[in-house]
Amino acid sequence: MATDKPSVNPTRDPSRERILCRLADIADGGSKEMLLREDSAFSLCLVRQKDTVYAYVNSCPHTGAPLNWGTDKFLDWDGALIQCSFHGALFRIHDGLCIWGPCLHQRLAAVPIVVRDGEIVLQDEDKILALR
Repeated sequence: MATDKPSVNPTRDPSRERILCRLADIADGGSKEMLLREDSAFSLCLVRQKDTVYAYVNSCPHTGAPLNWGTDKFLDWDGALIQCSFHGALFRIHDGLCIWGPCLHQRLAAVPIVVRDGEIVLQDEDKILALR
């Protein structure tokens, strides 16, 4: 989870950070897929709720299948939950917990991001790439 508020982090290493996109690139209540590498199918699921963005690895804990059922389409019909495209598992947006489906009580892999100066910033790309 990230909000557009300044934070002080004495261990922050800007060389390990990467700007994913601008906050304005995701509609409030919307979602977006972000490829980490152009030559890879490994991607992230970003969900915006007001000025807060939640980020997860785009992979269902049940099968490893991508969550999105279309381009930038991760949410259920009313935008309240993340819905897996494979078995329809439902995950809470704020913590990635599965509340319905074959992976009940498992969680999506959260990704450390911050929103800084209107940009969504991945804090440690190498750590995330190691998850695949």
